[in-house]
Amino acid sequence: RVVRGSRGLSTETQAQYGFRKELLENLRRDLRDQEARAGRDVVGVDDELDAVLDGRPPTFDDLPKLERTASVIKEALRLYPPAYAVGRLAESDQRIGGYTIPAGSFVVVSQYATHRHHQFWENPEAFDPARFTAARDAVQHPYAYFPFGAGPRACIGSRFAMLETTIAVAALLQRSRVHSELQDVPLDTEGITLRPSSGVPLRLAAR
Repeated sequence: RVVRGSRGLSTETQAQYGFRKELLENLRRDLRDQEARAGRDVVGVDDELDAVLDGRPPTFDDLPKLERTASVIKEALRLYPPAYAVGRLAESDQRIGGYTIPAGSFVVVSQYATHRHHQFWENPEAFDPARFTAARDAVQHPYAYFPFGAGPRACIGSRFAMLETTIAVAALLQRSRVHSELQDVPLDTEGITLRPSSGVPLRLAAR
């Protein structure tokens, strides 16, 4: 068995680090493409928020109806997971994929690399919320997407993180447009979490 995990890596706060400049810009790009998608029966985030919320603040009861918003968040977490890797200590010899992992080895699995691997994702560097639908989830490898870790030692706060993040993003985007002049945001990977290495200036404008 591979047991004993590293210390807690993913929390609702770390999930929200994922929504740096380029992700918020991608959210808005998704909205700007609504007209192009109109003939394909795809609902944009703005349309969804207007239809579901009708101007009122989002609540817990709204979450099942915010499917497009949730898919955008999941795609953001695919590209920029809260932690870029997780580690496990092998307590006994293991044989995985033709390789022997001796007992005592520290095994690192990278969400960041897996989430961008061509074996699991078509055009993996592109931001495409349509990846996360019930139909695609049914055929996707169960461990191709694990922003909060996986297995018995996955982050216990993952559900709360998604709940809180969906409500926060819905509340922000139903009233505001987000823009930044930055073209790229360097990432800090010195710790166990993924985050911008410096400040990310944003400009908010009322919708």
